[in-house]
Amino acid sequence: MKRKYFLSGGFVVLLLFSLFLLKLSNPYDLMFSPQEGNLNFTVIESILMVLSMALFITYTIIVAVIFGFLIGMFIDCLQRPRESFPSAGEYDKLIWCLGIFFANFVGAVMYYFLVYRKMDWRVADEH
Repeated sequence: MKRKYFLSGGFVVLLLFSLFLLKLSNPYDLMFSPQEGNLNFTVIESILMVLSMALFITYTIIVAVIFGFLIGMFIDCLQRPRESFPSAGEYDKLIWCLGIFFANFVGAVMYYFLVYRKMDWRVADEH
């Protein structure tokens, strides 16, 4: 549980750092320069702006991949027949759906390793 908070805290720090760098570099100076042709960017400001944009794009890609994985595991859990869970209990499907919903990424990773990889219900139903 602490790892989840550590990772999400790291992502928040990364996002705030990239937004700080973006604010520090002030990309609107070029657009709203009071004099025509006055370039107010220094090399360091340009590097900081590119770095902050790269960090922000990286953060956005990571969040999109994690969210897609979470939604994929939740959809698989909802579509999987109750008999296809490893212990085939009466409430296994409900417990896994609630686990994925409330534990988010950690619940989805646990579902992936403990249920999804163990038995593919689509192949088992074809035979």
